Amino acid sequence: MIQPRETLSKVVPYTPGKSIQQVQSELGLDRIIKLASNENPWGSPVSAAELAEIIQTIALYPDIGSGPLLGKLSQKLAVSIPQLILGNGSDEILTMIGMAYLNPGDRVITARETFSEYGFVAHLMDATLEQVPLANHTFDLDAMAAVVNRPSDHPAKMVCIANPNNPTGTIISSEALSRFMSQIPETVAVILDEAYAEFVDDPRYPDTIQLLSEYPNLIVTRTFSKLYGLAGFRIGYAIAVPEVIATLYKVRQPFNINSVALAAASVALDKPEFVEKTLTHNRVERQRLASEFASLGYKVIPSQANFLCIHIGPTAGDWVQFLLQNGIIVRHLASFGMPEYVRITVGLPEQNSLLLALVGSDLATRR
Repeated sequence: MIQPRETLSKVVPYTPGKSIQQVQSELGLDRIIKLASNENPWGSPVSAAELAEIIQTIALYPDIGSGPLLGKLSQKLAVSIPQLILGNGSDEILTMIGMAYLNPGDRVITARETFSEYGFVAHLMDATLEQVPLANHTFDLDAMAAVVNRPSDHPAKMVCIANPNNPTGTIISSEALSRFMSQIPETVAVILDEAYAEFVDDPRYPDTIQLLSEYPNLIVTRTFSKLYGLAGFRIGYAIAVPEVIATLYKVRQPFNINSVALAAASVALDKPEFVEKTLTHNRVERQRLASEFASLGYKVIPSQANFLCIHIGPTAGDWVQFLLQNGIIVRHLASFGMPEYVRITVGLPEQNSLLLALVGSDLATRR
């Protein structure tokens, strides 16, 4: 047998939550509500008719460089096109960053209870992963800075921060980020994963794009999967100084975004009504769910994302299974190192009401 690279023994393939189709097949249920993957419950703002023209050209390679999407993003974000790169989801961009900057043994610092893709990239590139526990469910930036600057035979090369954090929904403030960046050597890449940034309404949230001129080692990643409802198309992007983007282009696969995804993302940027509806709905329903769960006696971590992280206790696994048997999929956070917690996507009002009714009835039965 051919032998894989030794470092792959550390790599754990990403395991998504169960799909609607999978649950229907296993349980034979007609109605399934998926509140596990932080998808947009309002769907996508892009219609099939709006993609009909691009579908006629699918025999041709996609026009990634000179199509309208980069221009629209440049205008929306007030950055130059050389400061942008597109990826097959922001996950691919994280892998590109690892391929571009990580040598074997280099240290990658992140939180313990956060998105697994950072660890995946570190192990894939045979780097050393160092995880710092969250403090009050939030990235402990002081502790992370200490780890970065700790004397070591291997240099710290990369820091990965999800802001808001997945799975807790907590944020780091502008003040805290600036203080952290001032402690980090310019030779260390700081990746700010802002997959849920658009859902934040806390005024303390940092304007990271404005920090790029001051900290050229900063890389910001974002996605069309959440707010814009394009998770199935797999498209994300990064913002950084032109020198960093030029480096990432050296490891980018040719034509890494398909034509239909490029067109869909471009159309989605022209749908402000859909964006406003999504954000307004999320704000109202997030607060309603948080208040209702708190009234039922559960501890809810204050969230700035489109999901809630809730402490259930030692029976969290059974709690998730009870909901699943009744047609509602939520995410047990054991894989994040938080076995007593669950993550629940903010759904449509009627979906949230059904969830709360089920939880209330289960609680009444057990009491």
